[in-house]
Amino acid sequence: MTEPTDQQIPAEPHDGIDAFNNPDARAYEENQSSPLARASAGGPPPTDAPPAGEAPEVGGTGAGDPLEGVRITDEDAAEAVDGDDGPEHPGVRRSS
Repeated sequence: MTEPTDQQIPAEPHDGIDAFNNPDARAYEENQSSPLARASAGGPPPTDAPPAGEAPEVGGTGAGDPLEGVRITDEDAAEAVDGDDGPEHPGVRRSS
């Protein structure tokens, strides 16, 4: 154990330097999100939102139809092109 002394201890070389007062540290802090950040920036609700107390209409997969939006309609079928039949020249198998 060391003995206590009245001798002055020299200052550390980094004493008086603010480690957060430099361009890199400031840029890092500016790009950090707030710990109190919320998912919304606020503002009024969307105009198509249902009135308070009413549930929105649910459609598509949310309504329980897993194929909603996957089935092809008659209009899409009329505009569709024929599928690919494979390469024009399938090549020849060579024996080594």
